[in-house]
Amino acid sequence: MTTVDEALAALREHWGSEWEVWVVPLALGGERWCARRHGDPLLNVLHADIPEHLAEYITEAGSEAGS
Repeated sequence: MTTVDEALAALREHWGSEWEVWVVPLALGGERWCARRHGDPLLNVLHADIPEHLAEYITEAGSEAGS
């Protein structure tokens, strides 16, 4: 199992040139994984419960942008 820092680094390495990726710690434990395209307004943020879901959402958003 990877740590939060390792998962965040992996997401940034893969998508960092196009996406800003960050983690928000939740008060009751766990985290919220977030991403938005560089320069997009904060209204266009993707949210996920785990890094794998965020990777899926980024991939889906990328394929939609290419349509």
